[in-house]
Amino acid sequence: MDYVFFLPDIIGGVFSFVTQYTSYLIAENKNNTVTVVLTSVIENHNKDIVPGNSISPIVSLKRFSYSKFDNRFSVYKKLSKFVPHEHAIIICNDYLEVFMLTNMKLQNPSFFVLHGDYNYYYNLATVASRFVNQLFTVNPIIKKRIQEILPNTKVSTLRFLIQDNKLKVSKFSENVLKIIFIGRVSYAKGFDVLVETYKHLQDSNLVFHFTIIGALYEEKYKDFLSQSGITYIEQLDNNVLQHLLADHHLFFLPSRAEGYSISIVESMKAGVLPLVNDIPAIAPDILVHRETGLRIRDNKAGIYCEEIIMLNNERELLQKMSEDAFKRVNSYFNNSYNFEEFLNIVQDNIQENKIKEFSVGVGRSRLDNPYVPNFVTKLIRQLSNRVNRK
Repeated sequence: MDYVFFLPDIIGGVFSFVTQYTSYLIAENKNNTVTVVLTSVIENHNKDIVPGNSISPIVSLKRFSYSKFDNRFSVYKKLSKFVPHEHAIIICNDYLEVFMLTNMKLQNPSFFVLHGDYNYYYNLATVASRFVNQLFTVNPIIKKRIQEILPNTKVSTLRFLIQDNKLKVSKFSENVLKIIFIGRVSYAKGFDVLVETYKHLQDSNLVFHFTIIGALYEEKYKDFLSQSGITYIEQLDNNVLQHLLADHHLFFLPSRAEGYSISIVESMKAGVLPLVNDIPAIAPDILVHRETGLRIRDNKAGIYCEEIIMLNNERELLQKMSEDAFKRVNSYFNNSYNFEEFLNIVQDNIQENKIKEFSVGVGRSRLDNPYVPNFVTKLIRQLSNRVNRK
């Protein structure tokens, strides 16, 4: 079978999710062909684009860039060229490919994945549900919410296919408490809370070290990242990351909004105890407060600090909770079973052969017309942009 995955050209949870499933698709059947298309807007200048060597060489990695001034119909038409034929299976992860489906009237077996508990995904899923065979979520809470919005739409939850890791028991006797943060250095990921927590910890007698991995989105944190007790790495190969994770005691995630959070699963698989903002969507079935991690209400730096000091002082409790987290996540994330579920769902939808009814003009304005040359649309928008900036 031919599979085409579309997603933004950003290193992060969505990309990790896609690489997991593409790797299993190749391993499951050598005759499967898998293409990953990374999309980006030229004017956005993304800081954390996907490295070219971060995906299996067996998978065909393609990049597609377009201008925000372009005629969108022209963009959708060009993007559709990555779909080899009418039977290829399309996995959508963002808006561009969803709008491509309807504007190009593609009857391919297609699916849309909701990666976050945000209105953006729920609104997009409402549109996508008309043009795809089925919706996928990465979280049972997201599944429940989208079923309330779209009660007659088929929805299934896909589990992450996280590689196995080892719990290093020897680390619990180490003097230095090692804390790791993985994510964009930004307000959305709660980095301001991390900074405040660091300051609180410095005022204590705790011997600690922070490892921070992620793209720098806000320059005001640049000096902070070079302070003592901090190791900053902008980007890291996933295999190296898994080994590094296992050396840490605590996984710190004060994010203000999340989906399931693939990093939580990875940390627990490495025996690293998560401390997270108490967002219901974050790993609701595996992260049990004070059993397999800590959920911090109101996302307060002072409370994070108190809990970190407590866990450092009670190393036996820290070890027990870490071991419980390790056991629980491995009982829930059976990669072979979860991947087989995905294949069965795809196959059922192919056999059903749903005929989609498309809407004309979704994701388009008057300038995004097939009869308007792209250079005309682009020129008008660029001129309008200059006028508005004056």
